[in-house]
Amino acid sequence: MTSARISIIPEFEEKIEKEGVQEYFTVTNNEILNKFSGSSILFRGIKTSSGNQTANLKSIQGITTFVGDEMEEWESEEDYEKLILSIRQKNKQLRVILILNPTDSDHFIYKKYIENTHKIVQIDGVDVQISTHPDVLHIHTTYLDNIENLSEQFLSNIERIKQESIEQCTINGKLDQALFNKSKYALKIIGRWSDMAEGVIFTNWKEGDFDTSIPYCYGQDYGFSIDPDTLVKGAIDHKRKIIYADEKYYGNNQLSTDDLYLLNKSLIDRENDLIVGDSAEPRLIEDLRKKGLNIKSTKKKPGIVSASILKMLEYQIIVTENSHNLKKELRNYTWNDKKAGIPIDKHNHLIDALRYGFIELDEPIQNDLQQIASIL
Repeated sequence: MTSARISIIPEFEEKIEKEGVQEYFTVTNNEILNKFSGSSILFRGIKTSSGNQTANLKSIQGITTFVGDEMEEWESEEDYEKLILSIRQKNKQLRVILILNPTDSDHFIYKKYIENTHKIVQIDGVDVQISTHPDVLHIHTTYLDNIENLSEQFLSNIERIKQESIEQCTINGKLDQALFNKSKYALKIIGRWSDMAEGVIFTNWKEGDFDTSIPYCYGQDYGFSIDPDTLVKGAIDHKRKIIYADEKYYGNNQLSTDDLYLLNKSLIDRENDLIVGDSAEPRLIEDLRKKGLNIKSTKKKPGIVSASILKMLEYQIIVTENSHNLKKELRNYTWNDKKAGIPIDKHNHLIDALRYGFIELDEPIQNDLQQIASIL
């Protein structure tokens, strides 16, 4: 695990040298052994998307304490449960320590340990959700707990964000607590769990099962640089005005054409299922088509993004339980200019893929979209 060798392990070595007890420890690239007690600290990476490294962790015998860092990036509750159930040494105190920055309240950690068992504690004016779960000790720290070690420049930036947030949330001379709880200072600095972004576009969605009895297709958006490749299965119940969405893939792996072909082939239900891809990548789509996929470019015309969003707002959107990244996007996709109908150009990779499928699924909808786009 290269990252541990260049980050965590050097920090640990620094601390034991500071305490003058380095003679009691043996340090390697991925393990620290306490020669006095016989205890070991093992450093392992976890890639839950493949499942391979999770399986390797389960095979390690004698674990009594699991420490997971950056747990906000771990989306699979199923993988988490498998790992936690493997920590089962008898007559030992067993611990699970989860280190994370609070993010979306849709995250399984929030739902499992905080949502129905919490109290509100005010930290610098922000209402922070603190777990009262009987099996949990919740320690919430902020920059205020480490202020003596922070630079003046850093603290100046924090103060600027705080004052801007207060100004934005003050109405008629009074601070609006609900707005302040959603502010940048509350969410990014103090660490309140986010319910939904301010000015979010899609409020017409809920979690539910995918209706497999109606026609469907897949939408795909292609990543560049840090943007992910995505694949979404979508269906429309026109009579009931419902859109169904099931996230199939979300990854920043910068897949090759061959890898993307194999991925799509493994994720679609039937070999000839239609995939509608981003028209900004015509060569890629043509290469995938030549390899045997039933794939085409979405229709892109001036104003079509805003038009399709407005049309989708006329429907209820049902999102499957495991569509974690799609739900995160829906909670954070906001207007850049609501009056002009211009959304922000982020938190939209799965939403764009869903739009491609939405536009494709019915010809009357395409006609309506063209009419709406013509007047935007």
